[in-house]
Amino acid sequence: MAKVYYDSDANLDLIKNKTIAISGNGSQGHAHALNLQDSGMNVIVGLYEGSRSWEQAEAQGLPVMPVAQAAERADVVMILVPDTTQAGLYEAFPQEHIVCRFLVDGPCGFKQSSLIDEGAAYHRQQGKDAG
Repeated sequence: MAKVYYDSDANLDLIKNKTIAISGNGSQGHAHALNLQDSGMNVIVGLYEGSRSWEQAEAQGLPVMPVAQAAERADVVMILVPDTTQAGLYEAFPQEHIVCRFLVDGPCGFKQSSLIDEGAAYHRQQGKDAG
């Protein structure tokens, strides 16, 4: 039987004082951003310049900035864009921050490990601790 999780199962204190960047403002991105904002979290939205979603996110009271800038400011980044654009978006991230400063997360758990492995490989190549 599947385990069902409820609000009481989550410890929001773990991210209470963190900045969470949501990359993308489509069906998943805006829902995650608004849910986190309604839960009292510090949320920023990262979008590409000229995105049709930019004004929509601002109208919902969310601070919006370019993806790379949002990634630099964030402690936690969620990549919530279509699969076909995820690789290009990840490449736009400041690579020196991947893994050592924030966790890269996506809505599908299988994607996390490859992103974290790539970040760890980058840091090994640079002679840095991948943390």
